[in-house]
Amino acid sequence: MQVEVDPPSYLTNSLGRPPTDGWPRDRWEGTAAEIEHHRLRWGITDPIDALGERGGYGRARRSRELLHVEIRRTVDDLHRDRAPQQELGWER
Repeated sequence: MQVEVDPPSYLTNSLGRPPTDGWPRDRWEGTAAEIEHHRLRWGITDPIDALGERGGYGRARRSRELLHVEIRRTVDDLHRDRAPQQELGWER
């Protein structure tokens, strides 16, 4: 998939560079796929901002708001020092 090899600016601006492997890579790719779906559904072509212009109304606005929250969660998870399993004490 081309996005994995050379992601567009709007993805790296939102999510950072894709991790190389493991759960971080899976998480990054999952959120990137959600962004791509959102962009296609709502006709967003902004080359810099993944979610396009703010505003809108109805379902488009709600979709943008929900995806914004998911992007923040993904970025937070990817920038933690340890994997989620380690933080929960699942690793010895």
